[in-house]
Amino acid sequence: MQKPDPLIVGAGSCLLKGNTQALNLLSFLQNDQENATVLIVNAGDCRHVLKTIQGLKINKKIKSLNIYVVERNLESLVRQLCQILLVNHFELPVAERAETFLDIQGNLLVSEYTFNQVISLGKQLRSFLEEKTNPFLWNIERKRLKFKEIDQMIEITRDFEKDEGVNASEMLDTRLREYYRERYDHRRNLVDWDIHMKLHDLGATIIHDTEFQRWRNEGIAFPMREGGHIKPNLTIITTLKGSVRGTAVNSRGYWGDIVNGPFFGYGLECEDQKLLSVRDGKHIHSSGQVSMQHMREILGDLDNLFVNYTPTKDEEDAGKDGSKKEEEKKEDKKEKKETKEKGEDEDNTSKEKEEERKEEQAKQTSSASTEPKSNIMTFERKPEACQVTIVPVNSLFPQPFAEKKYFQRLFDVICIDFTGAKELDCISQLCKRDGNCVSASSSSSASASSSSTPSSSLSSTIIIETPKFMLDLANETKVAFVEKIVSDGKAQGWKEEKMPNMMKDEKGKEKQVDPLKIPSKIVFHV
Repeated sequence: MQKPDPLIVGAGSCLLKGNTQALNLLSFLQNDQENATVLIVNAGDCRHVLKTIQGLKINKKIKSLNIYVVERNLESLVRQLCQILLVNHFELPVAERAETFLDIQGNLLVSEYTFNQVISLGKQLRSFLEEKTNPFLWNIERKRLKFKEIDQMIEITRDFEKDEGVNASEMLDTRLREYYRERYDHRRNLVDWDIHMKLHDLGATIIHDTEFQRWRNEGIAFPMREGGHIKPNLTIITTLKGSVRGTAVNSRGYWGDIVNGPFFGYGLECEDQKLLSVRDGKHIHSSGQVSMQHMREILGDLDNLFVNYTPTKDEEDAGKDGSKKEEEKKEDKKEKKETKEKGEDEDNTSKEKEEERKEEQAKQTSSASTEPKSNIMTFERKPEACQVTIVPVNSLFPQPFAEKKYFQRLFDVICIDFTGAKELDCISQLCKRDGNCVSASSSSSASASSSSTPSSSLSSTIIIETPKFMLDLANETKVAFVEKIVSDGKAQGWKEEKMPNMMKDEKGKEKQVDPLKIPSKIVFHV
């Protein structure tokens, strides 16, 4: 019997976490423009989406930002929408949202609080997909999803409430036994080798031994401050379609990554440089601490861009009128009490108390109706913030996607993972580089005058992520991939940014790959 490829076994069949750092894609715009359209392909999570929207803090010229998210599997799409919905709950404290977000992002087992949050988010997302309510602050377009796909996404949200019979630890152990095979009993030593001989050589020295060992063996990357990890993270428990002896079988389990880790998206850098300080050649803080600070920075900036709802003048006047009516009722009540006779029987007294109780309940309901609404959809943006539109798309990339005329010559920035870096001629059709093309904006309110610019100033940026942090890939294979993509990009007429020399230049020795200089992304200008 042929052994399965360890690369496929380790990386998994369902991409639920990215293997590169979060990018602010607005920083790659080549023109000063008010409307920007971004395409993110197979990112695995929403790190690029959040980082790009955070970039509105710096790039205040942008009035309309449209982000198209393409994923190959619907589980990843549902998971991203749930995380975006959690971020949109601006009424929750930043620290609480950041901790819950990372618990969902990187832990196979989550706290009971996070588990209940996932169920709540799933219900809200299901209501959104069924077009009953819209709990999102940002504009989420559903028109690019087919009815069949929406029905499948609704079923996925229902699975968030089915934790009976889900033993996440056992699922992970099964995957680990399949991956290590006869080396299973020595897995801690193998993980230690991956840390020091692979991960740290690639420049990820901030990932500590303890947290990487804990994630590889227990599935917990970001431990919570309070509460134990006792519930399964149902956002990463997915269904794998297969066949047994010709019979179709759907197997529910953990089919994600068990080798590389969820630390790269948020845990390698942050604005607070104190967390990146080194002492005696080692980082003082861990990748988990950096991830927490990074998420707090992102959420804090989003809070500054999107502020609380304030009641309008009509609502304030309605509240004043309501309070005046209440005062008049109180005065009438006092007058009635004064005019009542002292010898009133007990039945009348009980009726009076009942009337008082009803009036008190009516008062509470009326005062509650005049209070400002606390639903997240009653938030409004500051003037410097723009209209954000996120369009989830479930499509094969690139050819079927590029064949649709709507997407041709539409995008200012395209970010693709390394698995989608094929058929570059199709990708080239998506770039905005024609003077007659309309600027990216799915909003019908965008003006035609601001959407067309001279052909000399229009140009796009293509970012292709590399498999730098894929630990089971040899460094020579990574270098060959980078060189192949650069060569194919030049053949399409793209201009690449200057690439570092990835080979060690030592006199008298055979050239070897310098893992530290392998880029995590390749940037082309079209």
